[in-house]
Amino acid sequence: MIRHTFSRLLNTFVSGSLFLLAVPAIATPIGNGQYAFDRAPRVVRLTSNIIQTNQPGDTYRLVITVPENAGAPLQAIRISQPNNQEAIVFKPNQTRIFANNPATEIPQVSVGGTENTNDLLIVLHHPVQPGQTVTFYLKPQQNPSQDGAYLLGITAYPSGENSPGLFLGYGRLTFHAPSGR
Repeated sequence: MIRHTFSRLLNTFVSGSLFLLAVPAIATPIGNGQYAFDRAPRVVRLTSNIIQTNQPGDTYRLVITVPENAGAPLQAIRISQPNNQEAIVFKPNQTRIFANNPATEIPQVSVGGTENTNDLLIVLHHPVQPGQTVTFYLKPQQNPSQDGAYLLGITAYPSGENSPGLFLGYGRLTFHAPSGR
């Protein structure tokens, strides 16, 4: 009898625990179907595979961590280019996104820019839950033709209808002209 009761309790506990692991984070409501982060996601790094100017075939890697206590999952990001000496033109349809490791690709609902700007908006099909790290692989048409530092402003959006974005800061890419040697 005691063994049977213990077994039922253990099964109930394990089932309940697995259920809790599968439940998405509960976002912090701010009204009108909008949500906000309690703690900001963090830009871990922004890197380029090729540091020379005017080079095609590069990939920029943007890594963002959503803290355990974020209060909301990450649903989208916007990448903007403020006053760079030259705009980087992205290939939105070649953007790839991975959660925690390269084995788990996250499909995106949409990736695109806005007219008359060089913004890139990436909306995820499955939000990135608190405690996870996500890597965005961005493909430019080519690296800028002018050498120097280029800033990319990164804004994160939590899940929710028209939830306001939270500006995370700037990532910096630096490109150098070939030495000609």
